[in-house]
Amino acid sequence: MLDAHYWVDESEALGIDVLLKDISSTAELVIDEFEKVESIRQQSAKTMQEAEQNQMELLHSIQPDSWETAEDYVLVLDKLRHQRGHLATIKDYRYIDLQRIAELDDALQQASEKLSERTGVFLAGDDALQPYQQKITDFNQHVDKANTNTVKYAL
Repeated sequence: MLDAHYWVDESEALGIDVLLKDISSTAELVIDEFEKVESIRQQSAKTMQEAEQNQMELLHSIQPDSWETAEDYVLVLDKLRHQRGHLATIKDYRYIDLQRIAELDDALQQASEKLSERTGVFLAGDDALQPYQQKITDFNQHVDKANTNTVKYAL
């Protein structure tokens, strides 16, 4: 603009060139700030979309009727806690949808409570600890065999 109007920096213009330069500089700063805000909003929206997708997949993967060991239950409970922690982390992002995060967190909390109850029911069953009892029996047999071999070869 200053180049198009050569007379702006003349003394008769009463210093309007300085004002125009200040306005131009301020406008550039505003545009830069706007671009930063848009970038942050896009990143927050992308993060929210990923969190929603991950949570949907996690909640759909909860199929306790097909689980046979306590590890199956504990693994999914851990994934639910991890997702809740992720939501708590992204809650601090600027321009993130806090109401949507609260809704997602509520859904996770409800799923966790239901799964915790199912876990308790499973652990109360007669077969819940059977895999562990078998592992202990196998381990004890290996220990007995190792002790026998130690005594046998020590003589």
